[in-house]
Amino acid sequence: MRIEFREGAAVPADLSRIEELINRSNQLNFTKKRVAKDELGASFTDAALRWGTVRVRDRFGDYGLVGVYCLNLPENRLEQLVFSCRILHLGVEQFTYAWLGFPALEVQGEVATELNGTDKPDWITLDSPGAEKDTASTTTSTGTGNERVSVGGQIPDKNRPKLRVLLKGGCDLGQLTPFLQAFAIDVQEEFNYVNEHQIPVHVEHTSLLRLTRELPPSEQQRLASKLPFLGEEAFSTNLWTAEVDALVYSPLMDYTQELYREKATGIAIPFGGYQNILATDAATLGAKYVQRRFRGMDEDFLRRFKSEFEFGGQISPADFQANLRWLRSQLPAAIPIFFLNGAEIEVPGSAETGAAQRHAQMNQALAKFIASADNCFIIDVRDFVRTPADVTNNLRHYQRAHYRTLAQRLAQALGAWHGRQLPHSVWTDLRAQVASHLSSKLRNAWEKLQK
Repeated sequence: MRIEFREGAAVPADLSRIEELINRSNQLNFTKKRVAKDELGASFTDAALRWGTVRVRDRFGDYGLVGVYCLNLPENRLEQLVFSCRILHLGVEQFTYAWLGFPALEVQGEVATELNGTDKPDWITLDSPGAEKDTASTTTSTGTGNERVSVGGQIPDKNRPKLRVLLKGGCDLGQLTPFLQAFAIDVQEEFNYVNEHQIPVHVEHTSLLRLTRELPPSEQQRLASKLPFLGEEAFSTNLWTAEVDALVYSPLMDYTQELYREKATGIAIPFGGYQNILATDAATLGAKYVQRRFRGMDEDFLRRFKSEFEFGGQISPADFQANLRWLRSQLPAAIPIFFLNGAEIEVPGSAETGAAQRHAQMNQALAKFIASADNCFIIDVRDFVRTPADVTNNLRHYQRAHYRTLAQRLAQALGAWHGRQLPHSVWTDLRAQVASHLSSKLRNAWEKLQK
């Protein structure tokens, strides 16, 4: 694996991608300092700040610009350290931190990787700008927001076009990408992100999708400004404009989130899950949100929210099915929709009371819809996510190995729909398995064997 750092005059050309990473990334955003694009561009000329970008490639693919750092030179402190979740578990973030000399870093919020001040992964090789690429496939970044990135799979037959797929759901589905690279699939991702108020925003609930089409822009702007858990881009989506051959959609936020209905308009907004925030003490909940560094979600806001909204609970199976019929009608009939359903297992110690029963109820509703809908299919995770050991921190997040299985099932289904088996790279698949399962020492040995 090879890594390239670009600094100085090479940075401004990537302003849009840098802004996207800083404002959209969550899992590997160690500093979580959101920025305005014009202020970001101006800061590139500040002599006290050392800005740099991180690019990664290996023999299986070019991951493109996947990281950003900004070092405050007088204080030897990182102002920004952000990476795309595409390089999760590859050691890139630790290598970058070591290459910078382990400067001071105050980690903000939850991150998927814990950095330390001693290790420097030796399976990664430092590259120079413009070095010749030794990859068998390429990764192309669209740079259009929400970590919406195109990833090219390895295709033995270059004369065959890649299948173009929009993957919409929670950011955990990004773990499908390394395994989908083994197939001739061009994936565009649209996942949840952290908004300008440092609040994670899911944008896949069917009720929110309807609002992106049915609410006038002025109403969308009003709600986005009024509700900090939405933010200015909550109603933005590529769903209606993406040039793709298929949609892969996870409706698990419909399984999870609560609806809050505005008393004055009747508009229902999804948020949270398995908790009625209107029934919770505003001071206590506000303090919790402040501790999580959510901006604008203090006690005063919660009291106003309670006076202007009423609790609607989770979407009913009937309304869910109605929204799915609407979704099917909004997309060209020739584009298939592959739905990812939910696991139905009890997770010991989970705060999401009744989640397994809720998933079973919604899975049934989804299956009934698909049985009567045209060009709609289901990828059933219940075939392989069966025990508490198969999930991680909640019912919607699976062990890494299961994302490989899910990717394989998805590729099989796409191939069946397309009328041909998709070409498959054993090496790319093996590389993804190694990266996700082996310890650092074993991964190091494997990388050396590949050189």
